[in-house]
Formats: sequence, structure tokens, C-alpha cells
Amino acid sequence: MIGLVLMITLFVGIVALGFSALSYYHETQRIEQMRFVAERLGFSYWPDADWDLQERVGPFYLFSQGHSRKIQNVLRREIHDIAVTLFEYRYRTNQGKHTRTHRQTVLLFETERLQLPLFTLRPEGMFHRIAKRFGYQDISFASHPVFSESYLLRGHEETEIRSLFSEQVLNYYSRHDDLCTEGDGQRLIFYLKGETVEPNWLEGFLEQGLDVLDLFMKQESALGAVPFLGLEFE
Repeated sequence: MIGLVLMITLFVGIVALGFSALSYYHETQRIEQMRFVAERLGFSYWPDADWDLQERVGPFYLFSQGHSRKIQNVLRREIHDIAVTLFEYRYRTNQGKHTRTHRQTVLLFETERLQLPLFTLRPEGMFHRIAKRFGYQDISFASHPVFSESYLLRGHEETEIRSLFSEQVLNYYSRHDDLCTEGDGQRLIFYLKGETVEPNWLEGFLEQGLDVLDLFMKQESALGAVPFLGLEFE
């Protein structure tokens, strides 16, 4: 009986060690892939975030979720007067006796040409639809039912937020699902709900993020339809 217990304990230990080794391998591979992408696109790379970055994104809704929060694989570059930071964000939530790890690729844009009210835009789920019946805030637009049914828009400065979400902005989000966008002053973050973007798709993700940024810039056509490929902006 004791021998059987020892065998089971040894087996469990070997399996756990194997999972740890596999996880370390994948993590190392991803770091190298992110370094390669950063070099190819002209970004600086850091494996972990400094405290300043964590403070700058602190006010956003995404970074209030869960616990054991960590920012890693940080890419940064200045494009004209816009600071572009791409990174991976990880946090954990408790579900009963279990802990779930969430991973998310995030784009942060910082520029003086943004003057945004604090707002959060994310896809609307079943819970939100039920909660709205009991007074949960959702800024909706009768003129754009597809947008209002697809997205949850929240923020204290409702008048300013309504002004910000112009016809062009509402039409864009009505055509695209599962986009998340948050604004606060001179900062805007963009991410795809619950997605960690693979390194070979980062260029397309950056292009889409720049399209979203362009919607919210104070000066229209600040970036226009300039392709991101090669970062050769006009």
C-alpha cells in the first residue's frame, strides 16, 4: 500500500515537473518571438514593465480586474508625437476553489492631441443586458441600434462621451465585433476581448489600433489611411 502511494506521488510530481518545463519553454519562445517583432518594426523591447507604465494604465477598467496583475513583453516606439506601447497583461480571478489566469494583448497610445473623458467601451454580454434592467449604466444611441446592442459604453461624463462618439465612431464599431477601447485624458488603450495576439499577427493588430486612434484624435485625418507596414508614415 505504501509503495502504491509513493508511486502515485512520484507520478504526479513528474507530470507537474513536465508541465512546468513545457510552460517555461513556451514562455522563452514567446519572449524571443516578441524580441524579433520589436526589432523588425523598430520598437524597443523590455521583458517586464517599469512602475511608471503600471501607474499610467492604472485608471483604466481593465487594470482593476482580478489580482496578481503583471505586465510583460513591452514594446515601445514614438511615431510622430504619439507614444505607442504594446504589451501583454496577465491577471488572475478566483472562481470558487479554482483560480483562472487571464492574458490580454494591449495597445496604449499617448499623445497631447487626445483630450478624452474617462470612458470604457467593451462588448455587451448577457449579464450586462440583465443588469441594465436594474439601472446598470450603458450609454446607448437610438440612432445606432447595432452599436447599442453590441457594446457597453460607460463613463461619468456622459455628455462629453456622447459628443466624442460621433457618427463615424459609431459606424466603425457597428461594423466590428469584440473590440475594447478605453480613454482617459491623453491616453487611449485598445484590445480585443480576451485575446493574446500571436507575434505574427501583431502588425495587423497595430494597424487596427491606429485606425481606432485616428477616430478619436482631436485633428481629423491625423494619421489617415497610412499603412502601418514598415512604420513608414507620411
